[in-house]
Order: sequence, then structure tokens, then C-alpha cells
Amino acid sequence: MPDAYRATYPQDRDTSADSPAGMATLFSDFFGICNLRLPLTIFMVDLLEFYRIHISQLSPLGMVRVCHFKYCFRSQDIVLLVENFRRFYQMHTQLSFSSFRPREGAPKIMSSPPKGLTTWKSKFFYVKEAAVGCKQFSEM
Repeated sequence: MPDAYRATYPQDRDTSADSPAGMATLFSDFFGICNLRLPLTIFMVDLLEFYRIHISQLSPLGMVRVCHFKYCFRSQDIVLLVENFRRFYQMHTQLSFSSFRPREGAPKIMSSPPKGLTTWKSKFFYVKEAAVGCKQFSEM
């Protein structure tokens, strides 16, 4: 990760909600399993802003679905728009983390999402907020 992102590990007793001022929490699985890269794409920022969530509130399973959608649409030279994503997925929130589940009646893009994502909440780090390119939503 570039030094400009100031990536740092949390203290021993920190939770993902304890990010220092000016820093954002990212989960390690976003990069390994989901293949996310920084800086975020305009599509990713638009999606987070549309749903009014911060990237640190998105579960890796939700991120897998977003990234898979991006790769499928890019491979077909289809413009990445939030409206297109919403045709296939709807947001689902549980225990203060958000994900996306297939919209009922919509064609399936992903036949079977990864299973066994059980330790993701404990594998996180902080980066400079500007590195993720999305706003902190004060209304949340």
C-alpha cells in the first residue's frame, strides 16, 4: 500500500469502529477475497453515497457482490451505473453492517458467493480517509 495512504494497524483492543480521526477502517478481506483496489472507482464512491454508507460499514460479502458486478459489467463494456446495480441487488443491513443481496426476480450475476467469511471483523486496518475518496456521513 502506498505510504501516502498512511496504512496503520489497530491497537490490541480496538474494534473496527475505533478508527482515529481522519482515518477510515478497511477490512483485509476487501483486498484478498474481493480484489478491491485503492483509490476507489467513481462507481464505488457513487454506490456508497447513494446508499449513504461508509466503506467501513460494508461487509466483505457485500463488497464481493459489488466487485463481481463491476468486473462482469466491465467485461461486457457496459457503463457502471448505480441504477444498473440496483436492478440486480438491494441493500441489506444486519448488526450495523451492510451487504447486498440479490433482488427478487432479477437474473443472477453470481451463482454462489464465497462461504466461510467468519473472521473478517477482526482483520482490519486504518487508512487515511482521503485514500478511499468517500465522505463521512455525519447524519449516520
